[in-house]
Amino acid sequence: MPWIKSGGLGDVLGALPRELFALGHEVATVLPLFSVVDREEAGLELLSTIQVRFLGNDFPTRIYAASYPRSECRALF
Repeated sequence: MPWIKSGGLGDVLGALPRELFALGHEVATVLPLFSVVDREEAGLELLSTIQVRFLGNDFPTRIYAASYPRSECRALF
């Protein structure tokens, strides 16, 4: 996974979406946008800003997208 990695799960998230896409599936992963993700290097694109209601309060929340390297798969943050 080009953005974050923690053990074997990171390896799976890096490889499985590409393989599923190669089989003809539409694939996107959804990940938290951790502070360690270099937004410029990842090429993040702002898709939308939404309001998330939690415990009676609305929080503005941004949805970003990036493409997997050498693939048409997308990751949403």
